[in-house]
Amino acid sequence: METESPSPNQSNAMDETLWLHLAQDENLASPKAAQPGQPCPRCHQGIMDYDGLLNLVCPVCHYVEGGGCT
Repeated sequence: METESPSPNQSNAMDETLWLHLAQDENLASPKAAQPGQPCPRCHQGIMDYDGLLNLVCPVCHYVEGGGCT
């Protein structure tokens, strides 16, 4: 017995519904911009500091924010 795959329109609707559901989840919201010497925007426990590659890194949850000027 063959199963029918969803039509492109059905697949798009499912993707959009999933995206909207995930976007509303507070746990998946993107954290605010990290600042050196300030608490981590993700875990709020570690203090953000630069590593050797000029990334801001949290020593507790290992959140990394790149974009250092070289």
